[in-house]
Amino acid sequence: MAKSRDTSKQKTNPEPDVDTTNTNIWLNGNMFWGGLLLLGGLLLLLNNIGVVSVDWSSLWKLWPILIVLGGLSILPLRGWVAGVVYGVATVAIIGLTWAVLTGAIGENESKTVKESFSIDRTSSAIEKLAVNIDTGASSLSISSHDGKAAAKGFIDSRLADLSYTSTVENKTQTITLSQKRNWQWFTPKSFNDVSVQLNQQVRTALDIDAGATKIDADLSRIMLESLRVDTGVTSIDIKLGDKLDRSDVSIDTGVSTVTLRVPKSVGVALTLDAGLSSRHLPSDFEKIDDHVYQSANYKNTTKKIILTVDMGVSNFTLHTY
Repeated sequence: MAKSRDTSKQKTNPEPDVDTTNTNIWLNGNMFWGGLLLLGGLLLLLNNIGVVSVDWSSLWKLWPILIVLGGLSILPLRGWVAGVVYGVATVAIIGLTWAVLTGAIGENESKTVKESFSIDRTSSAIEKLAVNIDTGASSLSISSHDGKAAAKGFIDSRLADLSYTSTVENKTQTITLSQKRNWQWFTPKSFNDVSVQLNQQVRTALDIDAGATKIDADLSRIMLESLRVDTGVTSIDIKLGDKLDRSDVSIDTGVSTVTLRVPKSVGVALTLDAGLSSRHLPSDFEKIDDHVYQSANYKNTTKKIILTVDMGVSNFTLHTY
């Protein structure tokens, strides 16, 4: 006898869940790119007929949008939440693109400063200058002058003003040159060149605190009592002199190329702590210890330069002239 087929236990396929993946792809893909194409065409049209002026060179400013899109693409959003988030993001990105390209926002240009400065020597009784230079200048040039000013110079910058203070205590005049750092220092085609001239008739203690900088200093005519340089990614070229019996020089730098020039008549003691660095010393320098070197005439000269150099990944060269 044939068994009747029991259809009461037959499983029925459940209705598939609503697939929101396509919806999310549409919101995150089609709607965005479609809106962007419409925006591009509209801007081209309005620019051609003279309604708006579009600066296409500002397009590079919108590159962070790629990061935003990358973040949106990995968010686990579904349903109406995804619609709201992607919709708001799309409208915001299209609106921001319009504003940047038409100059509604982001059109403020960096301030350009091109001016000279001069700081008077307070009195003839001043016996020492303490000069502090705190700058992020892309190019810092230091030299000397034989005039009456304690310090003078020139700034040519699209980034920041140069301010200074001058105080006197006992017979020492302290001068501080500084720049206020701002977020516009990564502006394309930026420049920040500072030139300083120091009085060569007064004993001088010079302190330089700089960022990513090229330092070119001719201090050979300055009565240099001490020099301290603290900087990061830098190219340094410094010429020292023999105006005093002793000059103490300290350089602390990271990824840099350092070139020092010293007179042959001066005895030099060098303490060099270098990481992954190449070093080039005059042939008459003697190695005293692991990090200590001396010129052959060090013990027999009355004038001496004491060098302390702490470097990271760098190239160090010492020349005599």
